[in-house]
Amino acid sequence: MSILIVDDSFESRLMLITALKKNGFPSDDLIEADSGASALELLGITSENKISKEIKLILMDVMMPGISGIELIKMIKKEKRFVDVPIIMVTANTTDSSLETAFELGAVDYVTKTVQ
Repeated sequence: MSILIVDDSFESRLMLITALKKNGFPSDDLIEADSGASALELLGITSENKISKEIKLILMDVMMPGISGIELIKMIKKEKRFVDVPIIMVTANTTDSSLETAFELGAVDYVTKTVQ
C-alpha cells in the first residue's frame, strides 16, 4: 500500500515517515511531496510524469504555502481515479474550521502533529 505524504515541513514529513516505518510500512511505499504542486505532479494531475505506484492513502497538511490542503483536496477529488482514495489531514490545530471544510470536501479523518 503506497502512502503519499504531503507537507511543506521536512520535519513533519520525517515524523510521519518515522512513525509509519516503526509500524511496519516499508520505505519504498512512502512517497513524499513538499508542496501541493509537487503532489499534483506525482499524482499525474498536472504532469504526465506521475509516479508508477498506486496511491492508496494520502496524509496531507492542512496549511501549506501556495496550494493549501483544502484546495488540494478539491483538485484531487475531481479526478475520478482518486475519488475513493482516503485523505487524512495532518494538523497542529484541531479547532481550525478548515478541518470541517476538509471533511465536507472528502477528507476522512485527521491526526495531530506536534508543534515544531
